[in-house]
Amino acid sequence: MAGNYAKVVQIADRRGVNEGLTHASASFLEELLGLPREDLTDECQPMTNETLKNLLVAEDVGPIKVNMLRPAVESLRQVFRNVQIEEPELYARIQGSGSLCVRRIRGAESAASAHAYGLAVDINIDGHLDQLGDGRTQLGLILMADYFNREGWYWGAGFGREDSMHFEVSREKLQQWRRLGKI
Repeated sequence: MAGNYAKVVQIADRRGVNEGLTHASASFLEELLGLPREDLTDECQPMTNETLKNLLVAEDVGPIKVNMLRPAVESLRQVFRNVQIEEPELYARIQGSGSLCVRRIRGAESAASAHAYGLAVDINIDGHLDQLGDGRTQLGLILMADYFNREGWYWGAGFGREDSMHFEVSREKLQQWRRLGKI
């Protein structure tokens, strides 16, 4: 299996991969956290929302470095700890493709992406980027999806337009963090 982590395969039942979790929509994120900045464009810009900025941290979470909200970093670190323990060969091949990018969702007028809030990460295996919307992904990302799901992260493979290198904090996890005073 170790040599096959980067192999591109069809995603079986991709609409059911996030069972028990709900995508945190742009409107939900805005209602919960406010906009990360008022004037969103298609380009990455600095975050101006002071409450969110105060939660933003840049840290090494194991195989990658990210710039995200503190509770997301803590949760992501746990995802990678679990992968390292249970799938060390996979862990060694994980690479990052981006985290914080304060911009609107591509094609939207003003809706902020989960990346804009520091609540999403894009990852890949061996530096090979996933082709957006083809219903296929790297085998290693299918395995990783289970670890993310256990920690309350939603996998982008379940989006209407599949984005399997994308993982974001679920609505349920955000509600839990709000109840606990983490956000």
